[in-house]
Amino acid sequence: MPAGCLHSNNTMNDDLFSNTSIQSITKTVLIHFDGGTPCNIPRLGYGIGYGSYNFDGGEPVRVSHGIPCSNNAAEILTLCCALEALAAKWQCSGIRVNVVGDSQIALKWLNIAAGKRTLKKKKSYIPTGSPDFIASIQRLNIAVKPFADVSGTWLQRDHAVAAFGH
Repeated sequence: MPAGCLHSNNTMNDDLFSNTSIQSITKTVLIHFDGGTPCNIPRLGYGIGYGSYNFDGGEPVRVSHGIPCSNNAAEILTLCCALEALAAKWQCSGIRVNVVGDSQIALKWLNIAAGKRTLKKKKSYIPTGSPDFIASIQRLNIAVKPFADVSGTWLQRDHAVAAFGH
């Protein structure tokens, strides 16, 4: 957890129908993200992961993950970078984060990490796949913790292309 971010288990409002406890919300931030890799074919060797994100529709921040990874891992790692940057920028305890992107897989794991989604099969909570994908999900689970509330919503691909050009 980034320095200066305090996460309290004390809640002002416990929602009996949700796994999420909402702290006193002082700010809401919209994160738009997209990630990818130049090669997503494992037998050819994954390309170096990259991505972009912005806060509240502002200027895009471009990131290179510096490692070969799948498109799904690059999407999740980009989201992690955005959440970590937001945590470093603001006092985290009262921030609600609304995340939008075109990766249904990244948003699924975000909503699981944030306690917003339950799956019928308990084994589905255990990620399978390449080591970079599993590590990205583990990092995501840590990245959501500082915030009062986090949720993800899927948007069609054209939104990411318009925002980031990729």
